[in-house]
Amino acid sequence: MIGLFFKGVWGFLKGLPWQVWAVAAALALGLFYGHLRFNAGEAKVQGQLDEYKAQVASDIAKQEADNKAKELKDRLAFAAAAESLRKQNELTKANADRTIAELRAGTRKLRDRFTCPASAAQVTGSTTGSDGASQAGLLGSDAEFLISEAERADKVVNQLTACQNILKAERE
Repeated sequence: MIGLFFKGVWGFLKGLPWQVWAVAAALALGLFYGHLRFNAGEAKVQGQLDEYKAQVASDIAKQEADNKAKELKDRLAFAAAAESLRKQNELTKANADRTIAELRAGTRKLRDRFTCPASAAQVTGSTTGSDGASQAGLLGSDAEFLISEAERADKVVNQLTACQNILKAERE
């Protein structure tokens, strides 16, 4: 049965004029050429797409490397600022402690005792007989308080300076 089918098909094809064969051959060549061109164009587009993907991956890798380098630089700047702040605070604390110890020992005075001119009313109204000027000035506890507040203010200044150093490092 298959043999009969092929005989019939071959007999039909044998009877076709050469012009039909020429048109069929031209159509087959056109389809084959179009298929080759389509595949070549598709390969070109795929190549361009691969090139674009590689470029994007390269850009991302470069950006990540730049970000890591900046993070490292920022961490180093922060560590340096933190160490500087720690040292400055230690110096400030030692200086304040030394000053307070000198005040307690009496080897240092903040300033001479304050003297206020005594008015006539104070002199005549005084029953103790002491002059008003000798009662003026800072007590030792007052001086210690002022030194400790100065130390606290110096620490705030040290923190602000450390923050400024970190910001300067980030902007560079």
